[in-house]
Amino acid sequence: MIDAFHDCQWHLVLDPLHQQFQRWKTGEISHLEMDEAIHKTYKACQHVYSLFTTKRDFLVSAIQFNEDWFPGWEKDHPRPKDLFRRTFEIKRPVRLIQEQSGVLRLST
Repeated sequence: MIDAFHDCQWHLVLDPLHQQFQRWKTGEISHLEMDEAIHKTYKACQHVYSLFTTKRDFLVSAIQFNEDWFPGWEKDHPRPKDLFRRTFEIKRPVRLIQEQSGVLRLST
């Protein structure tokens, strides 16, 4: 589950940049617009990295609470009947924020 979600997050960040590169190569956008796209992607990459370097229990719960991605994944990967969704205790206030790109990031 974690690998599939990780891959999804990288696609959300990097696919738009790939499209921008294609537009830049054909002259549709300027080098300044390309520079801005790279900068935004770099920031989004930092958010993905910070999410996937959190504790595993928190990451699993964060993925399960992602209503855009998790239900579709769960439908194709049903849980064993004896497993129940684990809960965890957060020791400090933490929020998950979904960026416009769909990438999740942590906010304290």
